[in-house]
Amino acid sequence: MLSLHFSLLLSLLLLNISSPFLLPPSTTLGRPTSGTTTSAFGIMDIFKGAFNNEAYQAPPEGVKASARHILVPTKALANDLKKQIEREEITFVQAASKFSTCSSKSQGGSLGSFPPGRMVPQFDDVVFAEKTVVGEVLGPVATEFGFHLIKVEKRSGV
Repeated sequence: MLSLHFSLLLSLLLLNISSPFLLPPSTTLGRPTSGTTTSAFGIMDIFKGAFNNEAYQAPPEGVKASARHILVPTKALANDLKKQIEREEITFVQAASKFSTCSSKSQGGSLGSFPPGRMVPQFDDVVFAEKTVVGEVLGPVATEFGFHLIKVEKRSGV
């Protein structure tokens, strides 16, 4: 008989049905009543929105860029490589693969796609500047790592 009453009580709780026999009228399971006289049971409120995907939707398309770079130890080497690329003696990808000290050299200097703030500030300032022309060889840009030649391949949201 006791288990029958317990089962009935549990069923009422899970179905979010309040009854004057279960709790005094002003009880709200620890929540302030604000002068209410009806039971604001709300046991299932914790599950409200649990299966709502609003928080998990893909973020809107934001500002990002795809770029390649060549990292070298000296400004003179960066300037020399830039001239060779501009004279079409070597491609940007070939120069990155041959001369860059960055591990991205194995992908022709490709850094993939990235948002502002992922790279060092000096690099970001060039990549995301309004005046930057996609496809143009930029630099040399001095950072704590050395001197970069940068080629922005694609940008969005700028």
